[in-house]
Amino acid sequence: LEIDWQILIDNEQDETLKIQNMSINYEVTDVKNSDTSNKKFKSDMTLPKVSIEGEELTELNTSIDSNYNGLYNKFKEQMATADSNYTYIVSYNKYENMVGSKKILSLTIYLRIRDDDTKENTVEQITTYNIDLATKETLSEFDIAKELLGKDYKTIIKSKVQDYVVDKGMMKDSEFTYAITGFESFYIKDGVF
Repeated sequence: LEIDWQILIDNEQDETLKIQNMSINYEVTDVKNSDTSNKKFKSDMTLPKVSIEGEELTELNTSIDSNYNGLYNKFKEQMATADSNYTYIVSYNKYENMVGSKKILSLTIYLRIRDDDTKENTVEQITTYNIDLATKETLSEFDIAKELLGKDYKTIIKSKVQDYVVDKGMMKDSEFTYAITGFESFYIKDGVF
């Protein structure tokens, strides 16, 4: 019987790192921003502000704030003479996960522009951020996909998307084509990609 000591050592180190990472404290607080100065286009935003071990992630928080407030201000000017009244709505959800030995905070930020007269969304967009709480770095969705699904993650994701589209009757199996472009938004919830 030959024992691969390196595998045993690596597994023990991974388990130790996992236990250490599980104890990382973080906080996500709401930053509310509403604007009714333009009657045709108003805002109702709740954005996340992330801190890890008491340290604010200034670069991430500033990026999120600038992105959504900047987009609102751009639209606000353009919509001043719109026929209908609209509301720019931003909200978010957060999910905590362990991916291997990494503790990951996933944020999904949901942007909608609602036509207040018809009560229908005219624009919907979801953006995701996946943060490694130990390194305080934002991870790409594909780094996480590779860790969760292995090196064939693109094939697995394509297959799952195809199964969903075909099962829902949106498209025939023979008509389905899909390639991962790198622009898709994925997040983790309860350890599932």
